[in-house]
Amino acid sequence: MFFLISLCLLSYGCNVAAGDLAEKLLPKPYKMTEVNINDSVKKTRNIKSMEKYKSEMILEEDIPKYIASITQKLAQSPSILETPMLVGSYDTPGVSINVKILGNFAYVADEISGLQIIDISNPSSPVLKGNYDTSGFVLDVEVVGNLAYVADWNLGLQIIDISNPSSPVLKGNYDTPNYAWGVKIVDNLAYVADGYSGLQIIDISNPSSPVLKGSYDTPGFALDVEVVGNLAYVADEISGLQIINISNPSSPILKGSYRTPAEVRDVKIVGNLAYVADQLSGLQIIDISNSSSPVLKGSYDTPGLAFSVKVTGDLAYVADSYSGLQIIDISNPSLPVLKKKYSTFGRAWGVEVIGNLAYIADEGSGLQIVYDGMALK
Repeated sequence: MFFLISLCLLSYGCNVAAGDLAEKLLPKPYKMTEVNINDSVKKTRNIKSMEKYKSEMILEEDIPKYIASITQKLAQSPSILETPMLVGSYDTPGVSINVKILGNFAYVADEISGLQIIDISNPSSPVLKGNYDTSGFVLDVEVVGNLAYVADWNLGLQIIDISNPSSPVLKGNYDTPNYAWGVKIVDNLAYVADGYSGLQIIDISNPSSPVLKGSYDTPGFALDVEVVGNLAYVADEISGLQIINISNPSSPILKGSYRTPAEVRDVKIVGNLAYVADQLSGLQIIDISNSSSPVLKGSYDTPGLAFSVKVTGDLAYVADSYSGLQIIDISNPSLPVLKKKYSTFGRAWGVEVIGNLAYIADEGSGLQIVYDGMALK
């Protein structure tokens, strides 16, 4: 933990005076200050919601002293690193709803502004690589190889060639009957959560000319889908979790369902458990070992609106709207407990976790990159 944060400070030029870490370590007065040891450039940054932080500039000649102080205190109290803190951000032009990470790029579903491709090779200073402005509203994205599959609301599935990420081009599209909210790619099939038209299964073996393979009209409003083996798990809003047998994708049939207390917006499957973002009712953990008859395993009622969930090891990361990122310990799935939280600048809609970094689609505040020390444990 100590080595990695030192690497962040010395190599990436992290904001040493950002967030709770600065509150614990830096003597006041201080101001938001960017420290880049590599090029010795010291400059102040104007960050949204700076009213959270009191200002008086750290003098340039004092910065090495403060870094030495931080290093000493981290060695004495490594638990400080367990506090999530902002590493970097990129303010997209639209409304960031979802994010997927592949390699050094973050692919952001930016609603009215289409697909934004952001270079995150330096997480403290992400930069735009390219974008593709669809004609609809991009709500979700899946990336497989050189293709990005986009759920484009009223215009269905858009397939974008990203082999040149600086200049993405349209490869093909399929206009679903309702509103495409979520997409999952497995082999040559795209599974689309299509609002009032439920689950649409599209053959993408020829991405230039996708065709319908099969469909299942769920009782609610399909917002997201997860596919494991021969089962598709659909987040069906007020109709809860719908489990659909897709062993014959041309003729999917209902396998089972579970009605949650609120409205299911997202679902992730790990082993025999389904982790559900249930909006007003937070995180619901459902035992799906008997997929015909799922039962509740445990739950944690987050303070906001649970829009999205990502599971990594014993932690569930919940994008909780105005309550930001909620990090929940699920080592005992029958009794999940809050481990940590991070207040974002906007409304947290989507989250992806890679290593010790959480990438948050934060609505009007774009992409937020947050360091999480717990992911190291």
